[in-house]
Amino acid sequence: PQAYGLVEAALIDLQGKIEGRPASRLLGAAQRSKVPMFARSVFYLDSNRCAQEAVAMSEQGFGTYRFRLGLGWLGDAETLRSLREVLPEAIRVVADAQAWWQMGNAAYPEAQSEVWVSRLVEHVPLWLAEPFHPDDFQGCQRMAAVKTVPIASGENESSAERLRALGENSVDVLQVNVMQLGGLISSRPVLQSLAEGGRQFVLTG
Repeated sequence: PQAYGLVEAALIDLQGKIEGRPASRLLGAAQRSKVPMFARSVFYLDSNRCAQEAVAMSEQGFGTYRFRLGLGWLGDAETLRSLREVLPEAIRVVADAQAWWQMGNAAYPEAQSEVWVSRLVEHVPLWLAEPFHPDDFQGCQRMAAVKTVPIASGENESSAERLRALGENSVDVLQVNVMQLGGLISSRPVLQSLAEGGRQFVLTG
């Protein structure tokens, strides 16, 4: 599905260039004239470099900065403190926690996770992204039980049914990767269903 989605996106882009029309017109009537965007770090940065990148992104006009956790519990807390110290109050941050399950217990002892998540509200992130493995249903429930900020998940899902199940299991924001779902056209029924159901979601990937 991901390979198909990437080829589809390229073809839609090419067709738009040929016809001189934006992709939204090729797919139907445009739904809105403006779409909010956020800057996203692709590297695991120490607290100083992360703060510098966040400031640079805010100066370019981004109102939200998403960064990767990955320095252990203490290092991640220090990065959050640094971001809040250097960023204007209006700038929001999203903490990407995929490293927690990618790096495992050696870097992130599970016994400390609940305390860390329960204190996350002190740093005012917009939400905590992908803090549990896509197949870890118990981890999802555990995070939901102790959360003090919204939890976002779903960007690794390639199934519309699993996305809906996440939304029914205390995930506040669904992160929808249209490439994982087979492309823009294939994912439209899923997005329409989420919108009609009043689910909060963001497009990622």
